[in-house]
Amino acid sequence: MKHYEDKGCNVDLLVWHKTNPIPTCNNKYLSDLEYCVFAREPGTKLYGSYETKSKIWTSKANVEDKAEFEHPTIKPLELIKQYILNSSKPNDVIMDVFLGSGTTCVAAKELGRQFIGFEIDEKYYKIAKDRINGINQKGEMNLFYQEEYEQLNLFEGDNND
Repeated sequence: MKHYEDKGCNVDLLVWHKTNPIPTCNNKYLSDLEYCVFAREPGTKLYGSYETKSKIWTSKANVEDKAEFEHPTIKPLELIKQYILNSSKPNDVIMDVFLGSGTTCVAAKELGRQFIGFEIDEKYYKIAKDRINGINQKGEMNLFYQEEYEQLNLFEGDNND
């Protein structure tokens, strides 16, 4: 954080408090907190509302998402949406240089932002790509994206006739 402070940035330490951490302690405190350093240049607007600007997000660890998207450090979609709402406007570009299972890009897409993601692990790249396109691990398309896909195909079919 000192690095950002030395550059005159506004810095906040954001916390995800997990109410159901893994119970193994191994002679240390529970792993019930994850941190995010949020730094921005002076004058950069912080969007969102009173309800979205809490520095602490409390929820259960998302065990279901870990199982569905096979990623060990997946973050809650609603938490990432809150961070995106607070730091961007519709059509802004959100970049995630450690894409993982694609949570940040899914959140950006749902909030009307553009996105760029980088992932070097082929397995996670495929998972993220499918997830962004609404395809689950069983290869099934969810209803929301299925409707979009069918509309797209109908539109394309009409143009090809």
